[in-house]
Amino acid sequence: MIEQKSLVNHNLAVIDAYQLTAQDRVLQFSTISFDIFVEEVFPSLLCGAAVVLLDGQKFTDVAYLKSVIRQHNVSLINLPTAYWHSVVNETFPACLTRVVIGGEKAETHKFKTWQRHNPNIRVINSYGPTETTVIALLYDIPADSDDSQPIPLGKPIANTQVYIIDAQGRPAAIGIPGELYIAGAGLARGYLNAPELSAEKFISNPQVMGGRWYKTGDLVRRLANGQIEYLGRIDQQVKIRGFRVELGEIEAALQLFTGIDDAVVIAKSQGTSKQLVAFYQTPGGVAVELEALKSHLRHYLPDYMMPVVFIALDKLPLTVNGKVNRNALAHYPLPTQALDHNTALETEFEHRLAELWRRFIRYCSSGR
Repeated sequence: MIEQKSLVNHNLAVIDAYQLTAQDRVLQFSTISFDIFVEEVFPSLLCGAAVVLLDGQKFTDVAYLKSVIRQHNVSLINLPTAYWHSVVNETFPACLTRVVIGGEKAETHKFKTWQRHNPNIRVINSYGPTETTVIALLYDIPADSDDSQPIPLGKPIANTQVYIIDAQGRPAAIGIPGELYIAGAGLARGYLNAPELSAEKFISNPQVMGGRWYKTGDLVRRLANGQIEYLGRIDQQVKIRGFRVELGEIEAALQLFTGIDDAVVIAKSQGTSKQLVAFYQTPGGVAVELEALKSHLRHYLPDYMMPVVFIALDKLPLTVNGKVNRNALAHYPLPTQALDHNTALETEFEHRLAELWRRFIRYCSSGR
């Protein structure tokens, strides 16, 4: 339940941050059911800019998208990060001066690729759940950004406060991961006809008398320069053989491998345990050399975070709003016996250890 004052605060903050004027032409890329639609339409109309309507059925056709931008002299567009990742090798018309991305973690190497093709188009990384009125933080990515450093979420927009709370419920120190809480003018009243869920997510803010904040479920940390880095979803943290695993950390390591354009990792249930399955995107869906990929991952990940299965795709599936469709990947048919534990055996030691366990299990089953 978003109040009008929250929407007004968002609109005015966006006009200022994106430097919108009456000369701008903003593309309506999102569907009406997606909160970014609000950001595309209302701030534009408030400052006298034009809104160009796009046939949503054709958004995956990059040639069509570029033709619309060129034909209507579009100067600003909002793109889901996953979709932007897929088009960074494209050269967009010169009339486009600003691209706002958001919805998922933006990768630095993707920005560098984008820069080579579109050096004069400014990229703004945005973050915010619908519960805080579309966006809460913004980061204008500098042209000289260090490609060895992650792209941060940025700093709060006007009249917005953010807090990082550690696992003990205390404010997290610089560099320490914690859950992101958001307060301020953009905070919704709660969820419509869902008082229990509202009470769970919109809670009393002990930092401000009588105040409330929203519990995002996002894991972040504050950097020394005051920026906030996104680490992943708390509900995407899984346990593998007793170890806590951040799926986003594995995805980031995969994306650093030459030839891989994008990657998503899911935890697939196998009996009472879970196994990690990595989906990665390459041109034409051609599989990379597996041993080289595993060798690369060992430089970044401990053994328990190594995926058991690697699947190459020409494109990661996207939802109608341009986000990665993790649900579709969760139901993706895996190769026969792909999750068989024996497929993970590589060294002579591993095979000998597995054989000892087989003998032990047969002994226990015999009833002696």
